[in-house]
Amino acid sequence: MRLLAQTGGSDSSDTLRRTMKLLMTTSVARQLNWKGVGGKPGFCKFHLKTIIFEAVHRNPSGVRATDASLEKDVQRRVTGMADGRNGTRKTCRAKEKESERTAQVVLEIRRPRNN
Repeated sequence: MRLLAQTGGSDSSDTLRRTMKLLMTTSVARQLNWKGVGGKPGFCKFHLKTIIFEAVHRNPSGVRATDASLEKDVQRRVTGMADGRNGTRKTCRAKEKESERTAQVVLEIRRPRNN
């Protein structure tokens, strides 16, 4: 536990991320979700959750972190891992929509006018 508590980080979220990275690979995190729906194991039911939360609380940057805030951070992390882009699914969708709009504008500009 002491080794995990010494992981460090700029804040509780960073400490949590670093601790999880030490204990599980990205491929393992992609196979989880928080509650255990959709046939995936629920991280909230694992004893590992208690170990990670305790390590974060023992770290100076995570002393004031609540379990609720850590739960949200874990949920974001395992959800982000599931999309294969480390949580950037929303950003990628926004970029795709912007590209589609740009393509439509270009087509409109190139289309000959019937005067």
